[in-house]
Amino acid sequence: MFPVGLGTRIDPERLTLLATFSGGEAYFPQDVSELTAQFERVTENLRHRFIVGYTSTNSTRDGKWRSVDIHTRSAGVRVTSRKGYFAPVR
Repeated sequence: MFPVGLGTRIDPERLTLLATFSGGEAYFPQDVSELTAQFERVTENLRHRFIVGYTSTNSTRDGKWRSVDIHTRSAGVRVTSRKGYFAPVR
């Protein structure tokens, strides 16, 4: 998710948490005139995304949270991803 918080009645901490949990990024323009630039940043962010597949070695179906940490071998590359997933229950 890419939440965009505009105005004085927003909760930046919650929007940032939501973005972090989903693998996105939160944006906080100061006023409406900056919205176009913020949406261009979202578009640019999406253009540089890759899909990574993952198969867990833990086959336990317990519905618990499983942390996943993705690293890169290349210097200067920033990885933004979900922090994990919930295992299936059945």
